[in-house]
Amino acid sequence: MERLFPPMCEKAGPVPAPVMGACLNHGFNHEIKTLITVAFFSDYLNPHSAVDIRDILAEAQSKNPTPPGTLDQIASHCQNSLGYRGARLLSPAVWNEKTGSTIAWKANPQDYMGKLALAGFTSEWSLTYPKLSLQDILGRQGTGVLRYKILGNILRSKEALSAAELASLIAGVEYGQITPQVRELTRLGIIERHPSPKDKRAIQLFFAPGVKKPFKALHKGIQDIRQGIKLESYTEVATSLLSRPVAIRKLIKKGLTALPYLNKSKTEQEILEILSAGACRSSDIDVALGRCMSASSLNYVLSGLVQAGKISREVPPPNERGKGASYIYRL
Repeated sequence: MERLFPPMCEKAGPVPAPVMGACLNHGFNHEIKTLITVAFFSDYLNPHSAVDIRDILAEAQSKNPTPPGTLDQIASHCQNSLGYRGARLLSPAVWNEKTGSTIAWKANPQDYMGKLALAGFTSEWSLTYPKLSLQDILGRQGTGVLRYKILGNILRSKEALSAAELASLIAGVEYGQITPQVRELTRLGIIERHPSPKDKRAIQLFFAPGVKKPFKALHKGIQDIRQGIKLESYTEVATSLLSRPVAIRKLIKKGLTALPYLNKSKTEQEILEILSAGACRSSDIDVALGRCMSASSLNYVLSGLVQAGKISREVPPPNERGKGASYIYRL
């Protein structure tokens, strides 16, 4: 394989937990992010703009074009979120001082071997199991690690588990954090809920038909990469990906299933429908949306609605201030 990186960077080992966590938590449009990661690391010395990435996606998908503006939207969103949380995958390379925004990014070569392996593994997994999307398994931004732990415990357990039992098995997680994710995974057809044969009041969780095998492969691959196993082979998969237009078209097609998640206006409409029933705190809106967005993303959408005059924002009553109470929103 052609050498793509300087010798000083070629230290292979277990993928650091922050990199793995960023990969899982940013499952948002994961298949297309895989392509973007590969593009950056295949030419890590040069900066890339959203336009560059869009052109790569457009060329690979020329036989099946998307609606105008779609690839711009995907490239811009994914590129910025790949550089999120300490620039673990990408680092700002060109900065526009007037607008205070990044024009182009460069690959962050730190732990590049593990990052390429992750991209190679997820692309291989996505092509092997075309009927199941990482988007469905990992959810929106910020939910991936928790969903992965939920499904991992269901996979490892010899007996069926309830949501309460899952909460007791996952450190630092409360029952109230489990239930929205279980509800969403059930809605997506990833897991099923059945009454316990011993106690009809208890609900047990099972993999839906056709899901256990793909998740088992996903779980094993991630464990291998965590331990530094198969980094070389998955890196080769990643670096050969850009020369496989058919594979890229398949990944883009899967990635496009995440477009509703990128649709800000859809999220705004959901929030307006929630507030039509009465005033809510941002924490209540978060729960109503299924805890599917990070706090910063939700606040960004709420602030936009306030600035547009569609909703109003109020501070909590004096007796509730300083207790972590969130703003109150109303139509």
